[in-house]
Amino acid sequence: MARTALIIIDMQNGMFTEELHTQMHEGIALLENTSHLINAARKSGLAIIYIQHCAYPGQALIKGTEAWEIHQNIAPVEGDIIIEKIESSAFRGTELADILQEKNIDNLITCGMQSEHCVANTSLSALELGFTVNVASDCHSTFPSPQLTAKDIVEQQNSKLKAQGANVVSVSELVASGMAA
Repeated sequence: MARTALIIIDMQNGMFTEELHTQMHEGIALLENTSHLINAARKSGLAIIYIQHCAYPGQALIKGTEAWEIHQNIAPVEGDIIIEKIESSAFRGTELADILQEKNIDNLITCGMQSEHCVANTSLSALELGFTVNVASDCHSTFPSPQLTAKDIVEQQNSKLKAQGANVVSVSELVASGMAA
């Protein structure tokens, strides 16, 4: 039987500053959908793993700062796992794979920030390692680039991840499924 974990990637205060929040695709919905996933995961007894990016000096998300803290609307509780990372993939240079193996987890639900960076790279790394990956299609976001709107980037990443073998599923579908415990 598959054991599932919810992986919440880089949902930190620095991503939701007023300046960035106005550019983010569906920022309020992102927080609400993440909260729905967390509540469903808790009800199903799934492991909840928060990935917390630690930036280099001169960047946002510097460890120990207010910007680095996980957003209060979706903050971890006792028993949740928090993994710090410095790379785009939450598997690179962290204990994530070891923790998942120890817990016999082989099915992941990924969500968070940013769609084309940490969410995509973590999901792709998980696929390469043999995990079943369920990307919450309406629970990851990003900011616009000079070439694309944030919405276009999110849609592009959903298509790319699906083509690479991930299940791309809405939050409502994941919650209705019982989160595949």
